[in-house]
Amino acid sequence: MATDEIEPINVQNWQLKITKEFSPNYIRIVQGMLSIAFDRAIVLGLAKKNPSRMIGNIKSKKTKVDFWTLEEFQKVISLLYKGDYYEHYLFMSFWLLFMTGMRIGEAAALQWSDIDFETGMLSITKTLYYKTMTDYKFVEPKTQASIRTLYIDADTINELKVWKEVQQKILPKCKLILSYNGTPTSKTTLPRALENLRN
Repeated sequence: MATDEIEPINVQNWQLKITKEFSPNYIRIVQGMLSIAFDRAIVLGLAKKNPSRMIGNIKSKKTKVDFWTLEEFQKVISLLYKGDYYEHYLFMSFWLLFMTGMRIGEAAALQWSDIDFETGMLSITKTLYYKTMTDYKFVEPKTQASIRTLYIDADTINELKVWKEVQQKILPKCKLILSYNGTPTSKTTLPRALENLRN
């Protein structure tokens, strides 16, 4: 359709069609871009109205985030044997995520230099952008509020010290905390491991 032929009903039909494929939050972003495009079309004389703004955007949907209870957490880590190198890595990963509330991308980007073992302070200054085991980079978090310092409890500090000793025997030059092979943990590694533990 030509830009000036698109009516509000066409935009509404398009909205309804894509709700079957995409999340409300994603559709809101796309429609926001569509509204900007129509605003530009008006400036350029290609349209007289903005049907996207006339219809309005769809309602946003708050993403439900599931949190582990202490009981669920204890159940998971009790299944892991720290005498096994890979299971010790999983243990440390789940422990650190649960005790700090960090996102996986933040935890995966953590380096040993980000922890002060004396004071128990942990600096979160970056997150992981991960494509493959060889294609990844550390980037600044999306918001300034994501850059923060956390205080870690004594048990977590002790667990980290033990893990560092174990990891460094196998990977003496590894700078990453949550790594069993020298590369960062991908977003799928831990959920997949969790699924295997449940089965």
